[in-house]
Amino acid sequence: MAAYLLCLTSGSGLPVFTRTVGNVKTLPFPVIGSLNAVHMFAANHNTVLQSTTTKDARIVWREFRNSLILISVMGRDSSTDDVHTGKLLENVFDAMILLYGLDDLTNIKNVERFKKELKICYRLIDTLIQSPSLSLFCDVTNAVDILSPADPTILQSFLDAFVEAADSPYGCLVVHGRVVVATSKWWELTASELLLLSLLMVSFSPCSARDVPIYLPQGSPTIP
Repeated sequence: MAAYLLCLTSGSGLPVFTRTVGNVKTLPFPVIGSLNAVHMFAANHNTVLQSTTTKDARIVWREFRNSLILISVMGRDSSTDDVHTGKLLENVFDAMILLYGLDDLTNIKNVERFKKELKICYRLIDTLIQSPSLSLFCDVTNAVDILSPADPTILQSFLDAFVEAADSPYGCLVVHGRVVVATSKWWELTASELLLLSLLMVSFSPCSARDVPIYLPQGSPTIP
């Protein structure tokens, strides 16, 4: 599948980032500007433009918090429908909240600085849009993938001991993007939060330990 994911500022339409899937050429700035202009024209006429189809592409728009516009552009031969693509764009915005925080996403004071700081989200965003290549079903079900061991009791006891030592009620064991065991508090997170946290771990390069501050998109979008 070949596709583009564009992020623009609302109103001004300034490009924030472009992520791609497959071997595709860079979209020219006039094309990006046209995609934003069409969306803005509809908004000025009290119309919400969500999707359209051209001779060669299917395009889906979503605007978030009157701050950012996410646009998906993919070939017409793609099997992904507009509902699935719209949910993907929602997950991408939640991914930005997870690592950057809602306050800074909705109060952009310096676009160039914002673009640089938002790069911390790229690995997770790329993992989201490329999830079909990871042999995971989360992009279809919009739910975290699970791996059920024959006897989870031993793993659960080790996990419970670990989170107690870490003084946190939240913890899980993930293998290749699939949750094997988790604490009860972990399962109380929303489906979107569970999905993003599992893919966040997949997006990291291998290491023995990592400390990353996060915001919960639904539970705590402004406080890490």
